[in-house]
Amino acid sequence: MTPPAKDRCKAKTAKGKQCRRKAIEGGLCALHQVKGLGGRPRKKIDWDAVDKLAAIDCTQGEIAAFLGVNLATISRACERKFKISFADFWAEKRLVGNCSLRRLQWGAANAGDKALLIFLGKQRLGQSDKLQTELTGKDGEKLEQVIKIGNLEVKF
Repeated sequence: MTPPAKDRCKAKTAKGKQCRRKAIEGGLCALHQVKGLGGRPRKKIDWDAVDKLAAIDCTQGEIAAFLGVNLATISRACERKFKISFADFWAEKRLVGNCSLRRLQWGAANAGDKALLIFLGKQRLGQSDKLQTELTGKDGEKLEQVIKIGNLEVKF
């Protein structure tokens, strides 16, 4: 029989549900007072490697594969350790990588990399390669345009 809610253990099960056992001391049942009981040991996540991989724009799945763990495992570990979702953590670390890339690009542009200067000019300054083409008739004369609709003919 399940004890009344006020006498129940305050711990959560692995699935996030309230434990249904009777609390004995400190609001916990006998099972939850013993640390390290049951289950397999948690995988160790190398957070320095995660930082570096996210900075070079690896996807979340690629990071999980590199570490040899499931994406859900990293997500749960991130929630436990940093109190944010792995998607938010990953996006923040990617921004650090973007800053590094930008710094290297500006260094190359300042060193005279013409292709990079053109690229940055187009991206940041709205510059573009515009070709202006002018059509003329024979001997440079103006072209005549004719539109025919049934018996109607209009010249420009």
